[in-house]
Amino acid sequence: MSEQPSQVTPHSSAVPSARISPQAFTRSEFGYRWDASKPGIAASEADAAWLESRGFPGPDVEDHLRRLSMQELESLAARGNQPAAAIYAYKLATSGGSRADVLTRLSKSANEGSVYALKTAGDIYMTVKGFRDPAMASAYYGLQARAGDQSGFEQRYLLSNQLNSTQRLQSDLMQEMLSRSMNTTLQSPAGLNPRPGFNEFLSQGLSPTPTQEE
Repeated sequence: MSEQPSQVTPHSSAVPSARISPQAFTRSEFGYRWDASKPGIAASEADAAWLESRGFPGPDVEDHLRRLSMQELESLAARGNQPAAAIYAYKLATSGGSRADVLTRLSKSANEGSVYALKTAGDIYMTVKGFRDPAMASAYYGLQARAGDQSGFEQRYLLSNQLNSTQRLQSDLMQEMLSRSMNTTLQSPAGLNPRPGFNEFLSQGLSPTPTQEE
């Protein structure tokens, strides 16, 4: 019997892109400053800037935020700090928080333009006890890809061997339902400013695979 998907709860649409004022937070609380010696997931300065604009914390900021208490993270999230909001939701999930509360917080952040919130939702459904649902994780990673981040495609590929044919269909349907309930710009990454390397990733992935005869 295939694993039953989690219920998808619609959320209202909000602003079309992330709008955070870095001046509202300290250097340790917000931002993705490029450091070639400690790049994190960024491949370049331009990549780091894109990630920051989509709610991702740099390695130093992420390390700092993960060390904060739940109360401190919740306070930062309430002030509009998207990295703190996603990390708070993850810690809430791992500490036994309700599914509805966790997803409401992540959906709010995603509707405000945080691609990091979509990635975090996928990570929660992939790894956290009580939430684990590979089909739902794949759906959120698919939204990450729709938002212009090629890492979402990679994560979906890594999960593909954990899904049977029914779960793959369910994942696609859940992704579509979530997309309709969230920010409408997620439905058309071609109309956005995708992450550096996104178009090259698509071109390379769509290139014909050489056969043995060639």
